[in-house]
Amino acid sequence: MQKDHIVCRCNMVSVGDVEMYIEAFPEMPIDQLKAAMKIGTRCGCCQLDDCPTIDVKFERVVANLINT
Repeated sequence: MQKDHIVCRCNMVSVGDVEMYIEAFPEMPIDQLKAAMKIGTRCGCCQLDDCPTIDVKFERVVANLINT
């Protein structure tokens, strides 16, 4: 997964943005982090399992970061 992969197209959130937020706010609950980044707040497509407009889902990015 690359830092420029899109997590939320409407709000232009990338994997790198998610990494930056998690590093800056490591104690923030994941659902609050998602809300702070406004992921899924416009069209909602990025919340679907088969969204054609994103590269990777937010939850997968978080899981990869937590497991590393």
